[in-house]
Amino acid sequence: MTFKEAINEILSLGLDAWDNPGVQTEQKRTWTTPRDLGGQVLPYQASTAEMLALAEGEDYK
Repeated sequence: MTFKEAINEILSLGLDAWDNPGVQTEQKRTWTTPRDLGGQVLPYQASTAEMLALAEGEDYK
């Protein structure tokens, strides 16, 4: 299955569930295992504006 097909399938299932909230479907439980990727991306807690300025320069506005 391609990424596009997977996204379309997930969206389709979600929209069907939204349209029919009383209908139960079989759900499979999954887990995501966290991985340590090393240090922080930013050395401090930055605001969204600061992160955008750092990533895109001051012209992000």
